[in-house]
Amino acid sequence: MEKYHTKGSWSGLEYNVIPPRLLNAANYGVPRRRERVFFVGFRSDLGVEWSFPEETHSLDSLLVRQWVTGEYWEHHEVAKKDRPKMPARFAARVKELKSSRPRLAKSCS
Repeated sequence: MEKYHTKGSWSGLEYNVIPPRLLNAANYGVPRRRERVFFVGFRSDLGVEWSFPEETHSLDSLLVRQWVTGEYWEHHEVAKKDRPKMPARFAARVKELKSSRPRLAKSCS
């Protein structure tokens, strides 16, 4: 919790500040690679719970959609029998992603 003081009748306002994060706009669908630092905070009296959104266009996001949830193949209407085998180089990362998202995992083979 950070404390900031303002001039006037508002004294001692407190803010809940989320730790800053470096984000790449390309990982959220923007067609350019732009890294920016985001600082986010809310007045403590608002009771806001907030976190940074998950990336939608990163390699991890693609791996989750292809090999954890299968959404990628369903979206592109690729029948299960026509889906490629997972490349061996991604196997360890996919295993990590499945264990960190057990409620999303389903059979994608």
